[in-house]
Amino acid sequence: MGSTGTALQLENNFTFQNPASYSSLKFTSLQMGAIADIGHYQNSNQSAKFSAAQFSYFALGLPVWEKNNGAIAFGASPASTIGYQMKVPDTADIISTTKYLGDGGLSKLVLGGSFEPIKNLAIGVNFNYLFGNISKTRELSFPFQTNIFGFTRSENINYSGWQTNLGVQYSIRQKNVQHCFGFTYNPKGTLSGKGQILTRNNKYSYQIGDAQTLDTISLKNLSSLEEKIPESLSIGYAIGDGEKWSFSADYSISFWEKISNEYKNEQGISAGFFLVPKLRPGLGTNYLQRVKYSFGVFKKQSFIFLNQKQIESYGINIGLGLPMVKRIKRYAKEDLTIISRLHFSFSYNERGTTENNLIRENFFQFGLGANLGDKWFIKRKYQ
Repeated sequence: MGSTGTALQLENNFTFQNPASYSSLKFTSLQMGAIADIGHYQNSNQSAKFSAAQFSYFALGLPVWEKNNGAIAFGASPASTIGYQMKVPDTADIISTTKYLGDGGLSKLVLGGSFEPIKNLAIGVNFNYLFGNISKTRELSFPFQTNIFGFTRSENINYSGWQTNLGVQYSIRQKNVQHCFGFTYNPKGTLSGKGQILTRNNKYSYQIGDAQTLDTISLKNLSSLEEKIPESLSIGYAIGDGEKWSFSADYSISFWEKISNEYKNEQGISAGFFLVPKLRPGLGTNYLQRVKYSFGVFKKQSFIFLNQKQIESYGINIGLGLPMVKRIKRYAKEDLTIISRLHFSFSYNERGTTENNLIRENFFQFGLGANLGDKWFIKRKYQ
């Protein structure tokens, strides 16, 4: 749904974007998913294809306190990824080639909770633990020059740190329509890092057709490194009728300019809509009427500022949620119907520009996920 989530309230679904949303859970929700990207990079005179796939999230939300709609949630997801390989030839009298390689990223573990101190007002908090490894390599070599040495500089750093995420939601119900206003605030944080920088010389080898690493020139251990995480906030609005339909819109901003004057504040807007024509199975209802249809769009200005250009991205996505119905028999009460879903999504994304000698990235993203609902902690009664 266009990456919205600040104001969404659903009884068997949630996101980590706003921890206050956990209070709307009526059922236990187990979620997991993966994504695959296929696309290409392009500048003013050349292009290259790429493909990648990764686990995207695991999450479990549980309602635990019925009186004040208390709930907890925990899970894991990637926080950032790095993956690139570039080769830049030099056309000077002595031909050289410089390679740039990057790999790794950060993962995030989340533990959060929420409750309603007063009716229709939910507050929540997430505690996020970030950790991971990032490696960057620069290799200067001289192809077909066996008497000239180049060098390879490898930087490998492990990061870890904590960040909190605060959220509020206020909802108003008018007949069959609910209005919800959401707000999140993430205080600034710090990642601690340690690692090393290894520099070695290399020499071109005809046997392998590339530069061959030889001796170590220097090894520098790094400790007490710090990377700042900027404070950020988001506001959102959603209107809908529970799991039947919903329209939502978000605005978010991250204050990167407070970290460095080399960056710009990152801002984004998004909007999304979903519809289930017939939520509950019944006479005359076919399967396609119980499918969840979703659509969303987003546009974002990145904090990256290169060659007098702030890098922008936008995307459009569609999705299908295939229902799986479970009925629970309850003594002296109406049977409980819980709808789980298998989700398929498809999106088109564009990031960057070919202006000012920069690179534009176009790619299609395919997603597969599952949201499995159940009712835990039911007190059994016997006749």
